[in-house]
Amino acid sequence: MARRTASSTCRSTFVDGITKDHIDEALEAVRLFSERDDLHSFYPSAQKYRDNAQKRWVTHLHQLHVVLFHRGQVPVRPRKRMPDRKPPLALPPRMQAVADKWLAARRLTGAKSTVDQLELAVRNFGDWLTEHHADVVS
Repeated sequence: MARRTASSTCRSTFVDGITKDHIDEALEAVRLFSERDDLHSFYPSAQKYRDNAQKRWVTHLHQLHVVLFHRGQVPVRPRKRMPDRKPPLALPPRMQAVADKWLAARRLTGAKSTVDQLELAVRNFGDWLTEHHADVVS
Protein backbone atom coordinates (compact mmCIF):
# COMPACT_ATOMS: atom_id res chain seq x y z
CA MET A 1 0.00 0.00 0.00
CA ALA A 2 1.34 3.43 -0.96
CA ARG A 3 2.25 5.84 1.80
CA ARG A 4 0.53 9.17 1.95
CA THR A 5 2.90 12.07 1.98
CA ALA A 6 2.18 15.39 3.65
CA SER A 7 1.72 16.88 0.18
CA SER A 8 -0.85 14.29 -0.94
CA THR A 9 -2.69 14.51 2.39
CA CYS A 10 -2.95 18.28 2.00
CA ARG A 11 -4.30 17.91 -1.55
CA SER A 12 -6.77 15.26 -0.46
CA THR A 13 -8.00 17.44 2.38
CA PHE A 14 -8.49 20.34 -0.03
CA VAL A 15 -10.47 18.18 -2.48
CA ASP A 16 -12.54 16.78 0.37
CA GLY A 17 -13.82 20.29 1.08
CA ILE A 18 -15.15 21.02 -2.43
CA THR A 19 -18.94 21.15 -2.61
CA LYS A 20 -21.52 21.56 -5.36
CA ASP A 21 -21.86 25.20 -4.29
CA HIS A 22 -18.17 25.72 -5.08
CA ILE A 23 -18.63 24.22 -8.53
CA ASP A 24 -21.73 26.36 -9.16
CA GLU A 25 -19.84 29.50 -8.07
CA ALA A 26 -16.95 28.67 -10.38
CA LEU A 27 -19.32 28.07 -13.31
CA GLU A 28 -20.97 31.44 -12.68
CA ALA A 29 -17.56 33.16 -12.56
CA VAL A 30 -16.57 31.50 -15.85
CA ARG A 31 -19.83 32.71 -17.41
CA LEU A 32 -19.46 36.27 -16.11
CA PHE A 33 -15.83 36.56 -17.20
CA SER A 34 -16.96 37.25 -20.77
CA GLU A 35 -18.70 40.43 -19.54
CA ARG A 36 -15.56 41.98 -18.01
CA ASP A 37 -14.43 45.35 -19.36
CA ASP A 38 -10.82 44.14 -19.53
CA LEU A 39 -11.60 40.88 -21.35
CA HIS A 40 -9.68 42.14 -24.39
CA SER A 41 -6.49 42.06 -22.25
CA PHE A 42 -6.84 38.29 -22.11
CA TYR A 43 -8.72 37.29 -25.29
CA PRO A 44 -9.18 38.92 -28.71
CA SER A 45 -12.97 38.99 -28.24
CA ALA A 46 -15.76 37.75 -26.00
CA GLN A 47 -16.72 35.25 -28.70
CA LYS A 48 -13.17 33.81 -28.79
CA TYR A 49 -13.31 33.44 -25.01
CA ARG A 50 -16.70 31.70 -25.14
CA ASP A 51 -15.65 29.41 -28.02
CA ASN A 52 -12.37 28.34 -26.42
CA ALA A 53 -11.49 29.00 -22.78
CA GLN A 54 -15.04 29.12 -21.46
CA LYS A 55 -15.91 25.78 -23.04
CA ARG A 56 -12.76 24.20 -21.61
CA TRP A 57 -13.45 25.54 -18.10
CA VAL A 58 -17.05 24.31 -18.21
CA THR A 59 -15.81 20.88 -19.32
CA HIS A 60 -13.19 20.71 -16.55
CA LEU A 61 -15.71 21.75 -13.91
CA HIS A 62 -18.17 19.16 -15.19
CA GLN A 63 -15.46 16.49 -14.96
CA LEU A 64 -14.68 17.57 -11.39
CA HIS A 65 -18.38 17.34 -10.55
CA VAL A 66 -18.48 13.78 -11.97
CA VAL A 67 -15.48 12.74 -9.85
CA LEU A 68 -16.94 14.29 -6.70
CA PHE A 69 -20.29 12.60 -7.35
CA HIS A 70 -18.63 9.19 -7.69
CA ARG A 71 -16.62 9.84 -4.51
CA GLY A 72 -19.95 10.39 -2.75
CA GLN A 73 -18.94 13.95 -2.02
CA VAL A 74 -21.79 15.68 -3.85
CA PRO A 75 -25.31 14.24 -3.80
CA VAL A 76 -26.47 15.48 -7.20
CA ARG A 77 -25.53 13.57 -10.33
CA PRO A 78 -23.95 16.07 -12.73
CA ARG A 79 -25.59 16.89 -16.01
CA LYS A 80 -23.90 18.94 -18.64
CA ARG A 81 -26.37 21.63 -19.54
CA MET A 82 -26.58 22.70 -23.11
CA PRO A 83 -27.73 26.18 -24.11
CA ASP A 84 -31.50 26.56 -23.85
CA ARG A 85 -31.86 27.87 -27.37
CA LYS A 86 -29.77 28.02 -30.46
CA PRO A 87 -28.93 31.39 -31.92
CA PRO A 88 -30.40 31.86 -35.39
CA LEU A 89 -28.29 30.93 -38.37
CA ALA A 90 -26.44 34.04 -39.49
CA LEU A 91 -25.90 33.74 -43.22
CA PRO A 92 -26.55 36.13 -46.08
CA PRO A 93 -30.11 35.60 -47.43
CA ARG A 94 -29.17 33.57 -50.54
CA MET A 95 -26.86 31.33 -48.55
CA GLN A 96 -29.47 31.03 -45.79
CA ALA A 97 -32.05 29.76 -48.29
CA VAL A 98 -29.66 27.08 -49.56
CA ALA A 99 -28.68 26.04 -46.02
CA ASP A 100 -32.34 25.82 -44.95
CA LYS A 101 -33.24 23.62 -47.97
CA TRP A 102 -30.21 21.38 -47.42
CA LEU A 103 -30.94 20.92 -43.71
CA ALA A 104 -34.63 20.26 -44.45
CA ALA A 105 -33.63 17.54 -46.94
CA ARG A 106 -31.21 15.99 -44.44
CA ARG A 107 -33.95 15.93 -41.78
CA LEU A 108 -35.99 13.61 -44.02
CA THR A 109 -33.42 10.82 -43.94
CA GLY A 110 -30.84 11.65 -41.26
CA ALA A 111 -30.86 10.92 -37.56
CA LYS A 112 -31.72 13.91 -35.39
CA SER A 113 -28.25 13.93 -33.81
CA THR A 114 -26.62 13.91 -37.26
CA VAL A 115 -28.73 16.80 -38.51
CA ASP A 116 -28.09 18.73 -35.27
CA GLN A 117 -24.35 18.35 -35.88
CA LEU A 118 -24.73 19.48 -39.48
CA GLU A 119 -26.73 22.51 -38.35
CA LEU A 120 -24.02 23.33 -35.82
CA ALA A 121 -21.41 23.11 -38.58
CA VAL A 122 -23.43 25.51 -40.75
CA ARG A 123 -23.76 27.90 -37.78
CA ASN A 124 -20.01 27.78 -37.16
CA PHE A 125 -19.36 28.36 -40.86
CA GLY A 126 -21.73 31.35 -40.82
CA ASP A 127 -19.96 32.81 -37.78
CA TRP A 128 -16.55 32.30 -39.40
CA LEU A 129 -17.71 33.75 -42.71
CA THR A 130 -19.18 36.83 -41.02
CA GLU A 131 -15.99 37.41 -39.07
CA HIS A 132 -13.46 36.77 -41.86
CA HIS A 133 -15.27 37.40 -45.17
CA ALA A 134 -18.31 39.57 -44.53
CA ASP A 135 -18.31 40.62 -48.19
CA VAL A 136 -19.23 37.09 -49.40
CA VAL A 137 -22.99 36.93 -49.97
CA SER A 138 -23.54 33.80 -52.06
